[in-house]
Amino acid sequence: MSRLLKLAVSVIGSKSCVQVVKVSEEGQYNKVFLLTMSDGREVIAKLPNPNADRPHFTTASEVATMDFLRNVFHLPIPRAGVMLSDVWESMKGKQKAQIVLQVVDIEKTLASTKFTKLGALYYKDDIPATLDTTTPLYVDGDGNDIHSTKYDIGPTNHRAFFDFGRGELDIDRGPLCTPAEFMTAIAYREIACARAGLRYPLMPQGLFYGPRQYQPSTLKKLSALHSYLTIAPYVLPENRATHASVLWHGDLHLQNIFVDPEEPTRILGIIDWQSVSTCPLFMQVTRPGFLDYNGPVPQELGKVHLPANFDSMIPDEQQKAKALHQAQTLHNLYLARSCQVNTEAFQAMQGQDTFRHQEQDEELWARGVELMDDFVYDTGCFKHWDGRVSDADYQLSKRQLAEGIERCLSREVRDEEERKAWLNVLPFVD
Repeated sequence: MSRLLKLAVSVIGSKSCVQVVKVSEEGQYNKVFLLTMSDGREVIAKLPNPNADRPHFTTASEVATMDFLRNVFHLPIPRAGVMLSDVWESMKGKQKAQIVLQVVDIEKTLASTKFTKLGALYYKDDIPATLDTTTPLYVDGDGNDIHSTKYDIGPTNHRAFFDFGRGELDIDRGPLCTPAEFMTAIAYREIACARAGLRYPLMPQGLFYGPRQYQPSTLKKLSALHSYLTIAPYVLPENRATHASVLWHGDLHLQNIFVDPEEPTRILGIIDWQSVSTCPLFMQVTRPGFLDYNGPVPQELGKVHLPANFDSMIPDEQQKAKALHQAQTLHNLYLARSCQVNTEAFQAMQGQDTFRHQEQDEELWARGVELMDDFVYDTGCFKHWDGRVSDADYQLSKRQLAEGIERCLSREVRDEEERKAWLNVLPFVD
């Protein structure tokens, strides 16, 4: 700690540090301290935890990235302010909308600058001197090649290349030149993980290994990964504009945005650029976390309306309906504004939604197959049955069918409207 204080004092030119306060909102990868100097100035000091992996590269890249964003992009990188989480609940809807619009403008700036390589941003002095110095660092929004004597792209610090023991693996972390190379590097990373026997120390995706269940194995995973390598160059999004290598902040929750305490509609800065890399836009883009909410996503980008029965709701239900209405309105505002001024990012998000909808449809399809199996079992019939039975079995089959249908409906039906809908789609309903 004494070395840290001595360094902090020398950096800002104060005589001494008179107070050290540990900041509680520091995340899981760093220790953060608020240092107060003898002249009243305050400094934030952040030290990476062991789980942040390579301390030099992680810190060096974050410092260079924040410097680049502040002095090249002229984006708000905080020197003061309060966390948006401290004032969000007290802000009016129109004030929150102003925050959303500012975030879209910041993301527009990020998306408009296309880097020529994929990796992490550093000062040139912090990475090996063997890197290519002839290639421009990025292409600006006007299409101009921009060279830099100060910054360069080096190895990525993305968590996916370091968490769960991956930091110990000898794998390619870049810098890389194309999205296809990046996708291939991910596959080889996972091959190395499988061969090393690394596993996520989290709950598995499913209950495997049991009787008659899926039996995962290293050989199966390696086979799938090698098959993926053969098709990786051909499965990139068709919209090449979303292939651009960009910087993007993927964790914009309320505590990572700082605003003016006197004017909370004005963003003063964004923090937590640690482990941010230049990666393809289609992999980077994501809706800001501060817009997350529990509830249905509007199907259209138009105006969101309160429920038709809002006036007949009890006060508690009205309050919940208003909160959902505001959250959905801000969600739609973000997407509509992105579509208007940040087209490439919006298109990348729509591509992600397409995949998510396909995944949801796949899950629903599997559920439908399961429901059919249950229905066949309940009714005593069999798949592809055309409904014909012998005279002797007619009454028994009719009773079994009716009883099976009722058991199926009792499991799936929530109200009378759903009962009518199910009766319209169930096979063999007399």
